[in-house]
Amino acid sequence: MEDFTAKEASVLKAAGKLTDSNYREWVFRMKIKLEAYDAWEITSGEEPKPTDTTAKAKKEIRDWKKRDAQARILIVNCLSSSQLELIAEETTSKAIWDRLRELNKPTGMATILNMIRKLFGYRASSSDSIEVIASKISNMISELAEAAPEEKISTKMKIAILFDALPPQYKEISRVIANTSGSELTWKDAVSRLREEESSMKAEKAHRGSKNATRQQWPQRRARKDPM
Repeated sequence: MEDFTAKEASVLKAAGKLTDSNYREWVFRMKIKLEAYDAWEITSGEEPKPTDTTAKAKKEIRDWKKRDAQARILIVNCLSSSQLELIAEETTSKAIWDRLRELNKPTGMATILNMIRKLFGYRASSSDSIEVIASKISNMISELAEAAPEEKISTKMKIAILFDALPPQYKEISRVIANTSGSELTWKDAVSRLREEESSMKAEKAHRGSKNATRQQWPQRRARKDPM
């Protein structure tokens, strides 16, 4: 298993226990934890168990089983006793994950519609950082995907949601990004360019503050040089 710093270990531990009332938050945190341990593709089913019988495939099967066992350990260690009883018969991390989703995911058309409205209606506060805004949107999309896998949010839709959610000071740069990036703009690139703009605005604000402070000090210096 990969070694982690104390800070990273603290973040991984933060997934907490799945109880009967915190499924949506737990899923988001647990997915990050599984990704950090290179086990999410196994759990999600994106990387199914190899079926070939060649010598190379046998090694791949051993590696797959090892990562699946690691994923099961990570998930089981983050379950409360009441949740643990529900998955005792499952033998793979994907089966455990699917069973937990079946038993805990939000149900009903009203719930799903509210999640969609919340996602498309989200507007960030002017004090929110780009990192916070992007994280909230990704979290809401993950929650929607768990509740309604058939409701697909494309990369373009995700970026549009991000641009609509931005505070007023980012509206101009979002238009520039949209107009100059073509059709190949990725989520990572959009967030990166917004962070660059955020850093630039902070530097400019700090520079203005420094100039204002200097101006305020100037009369005091002159007064000391020219006593009455």
